[in-house]
Amino acid sequence: MTLAAILLFVMLSACARFRQLAEDSENRDELRRLRVRAELLEGSARFAFVSGDGHTQPLRIDFEGVVSPENPYVEYFASRSALHVLVWEDTNGDRFPDLHERQAVANLGEDWDDDEVLTLRLGWSARPRFDLSEAARDSVLHVETSASLDDPRFSRENSELGVWQPFRFINEFGAGLFCVREFDPARIPVVFVHGYNGTPAEFESLIAGLPSEFQPWVAHYPSGWDLQDLSRYFAQLLGQLQQRAPGRPIGIVAHSMGGAISFHALGLVEEEVRVRSLITIASPLTGSEAARLGVRNAPAVVPSWRSLARGSRFLAQLEQTSLPEETSYSLLFALEDEVVPLEDQLPPFAQAEADRMRGFRAGHVTVLADPALHEWVGARLQADLIVDEVHPPPAPRSTQISHSND
Repeated sequence: MTLAAILLFVMLSACARFRQLAEDSENRDELRRLRVRAELLEGSARFAFVSGDGHTQPLRIDFEGVVSPENPYVEYFASRSALHVLVWEDTNGDRFPDLHERQAVANLGEDWDDDEVLTLRLGWSARPRFDLSEAARDSVLHVETSASLDDPRFSRENSELGVWQPFRFINEFGAGLFCVREFDPARIPVVFVHGYNGTPAEFESLIAGLPSEFQPWVAHYPSGWDLQDLSRYFAQLLGQLQQRAPGRPIGIVAHSMGGAISFHALGLVEEEVRVRSLITIASPLTGSEAARLGVRNAPAVVPSWRSLARGSRFLAQLEQTSLPEETSYSLLFALEDEVVPLEDQLPPFAQAEADRMRGFRAGHVTVLADPALHEWVGARLQADLIVDEVHPPPAPRSTQISHSND
């Protein structure tokens, strides 16, 4: 059955789901989209959304990251409570605004207009308005060092909630990275990213065979959410993960739509994030015809469908994304994929970025259980990440193409 046929079947049999999607606007009303533009002439700057005042209420950093002249915009969904946004140069790299650094701060009141874009121009300040060194970090984005694949949050029910009621999902669970093996900062983190309507449990057999040198992490997010937002949030989460594994290389193994999110996120990560290996598996890197049909015909539209519909802003940005030079990229495809056509798994821009390509005789979901894929991924991660501990990765890209007949 093609993806278009699957979508039409879903549209006919899931009227209740579309009602849930329409009702999810009530959950959306509990959040507001904050849009900020930093005016930067050169170099990058840090930003932070901060709640509290440091006096009657403790300071809390809800969201933070980096802006640059190439990527000066920040978008963030936050609660309706009052919030401050800070931007500063961070010339000493301590991640806090200091006296000798140019900075800007603004108060975003409860009545902030979602359609308004706040422009901040950096300038000199007599003293930093907030001391963030003691601020707690309590965001909708979580990085947790103790979890398991049978965590109730990773249930199939919650996966479907993330498709049809993504705002409710964010309100109840947030999004994040979760360590699913005893945490050891000396191990090399490998992040597994599921796709549309997926769960971390789909990687169980792949994770079980992961060599002991690696620390498996899983991403958990609402797959119905807008993919531009998810890419930005994933880039931020990778920065937080790097802080928990300082100096260690990071690997990413991403299936289906998770590959598109991961690919785009690597164009947004902070410079100190050392993603040395990216492996995408059966990913719709040029979008989805089914998503286009859904946007055109469905009574209510899942936000991620808009992102994957041909001609979307997300897909245009994805095609323009350049991976970090130090990232080794493996483009894996499923030769018997009944969901994502081969041409959507192998677009020219992705092939140009790939160091190697490999096909497996399996379907869209069954490829994750393929022993040949397990063996190949384990060997690739060791080559990209273990060797990287001793020798830097090679600079030039030389694409290798093969396929499995197993």
